[in-house]
Amino acid sequence: MKVIYLKYFNKKSLLKIAIVIFFIFAIPITKGYSMYENDPERPIEELLDNIKTSSIQGSRSAQHGVSLSMPTFSALLVRLSNDASKTADKNLKLSNQNIKMQERLLKITYIVLGINILMFGAQMLKFFGLFNFSDK
Repeated sequence: MKVIYLKYFNKKSLLKIAIVIFFIFAIPITKGYSMYENDPERPIEELLDNIKTSSIQGSRSAQHGVSLSMPTFSALLVRLSNDASKTADKNLKLSNQNIKMQERLLKITYIVLGINILMFGAQMLKFFGLFNFSDK
């Protein structure tokens, strides 16, 4: 049966038919639901309240079931994912700053250690009398 359809339709026409069928069935499903009710930028508490009310309504309706709460739940997941991404980026930036600061402190430590080794060497030379530091 697939072969017969492919003889009469090419890939572009099949794609157009699929898009038309999608919009025919998608419009009645989404009718009455606003896209902005499930905006991921809304506060998490509002999204959770919306999930609660839509799941209660869905449990009363045998036709919709859990499908009423799914868009809000997906908006909540998007919101939590965006928040986690922002937090991870912030933590990465702070850890990079911390690494740079530790590298600077290590360089300063090496410089101070070098100065101390030079001062110790000078004191040892003075102690053993190999070098006189006086201006006389």
